[in-house]
Amino acid sequence: PLRRLVAGVNSNDITHRTFTAGEFHRSDHMEKTLSDAINIQVPYNMERIFYYLTGEDEAIVTAWMHEMDRSGRLTLPAPWLKKLQEVFDSRR
Repeated sequence: PLRRLVAGVNSNDITHRTFTAGEFHRSDHMEKTLSDAINIQVPYNMERIFYYLTGEDEAIVTAWMHEMDRSGRLTLPAPWLKKLQEVFDSRR
């Protein structure tokens, strides 16, 4: 079994900011890098991570994603960030 998953990111680091600080915040700009596949503002699979993080609680995830859509920012509550960090890590 896997104990931890570590994400490697480029300078467009929304995944890193989410995993380390709970800041799922869209950046004001996206930097073009050599790794086009991860030149993204909002990872499409983060919603799935949140779904499993919350024990498949659709209501929580829906509220979080609506906040992200509305404001471009979602700051994970501390208990959820702690739980996320039990499984995920990130390095730049």
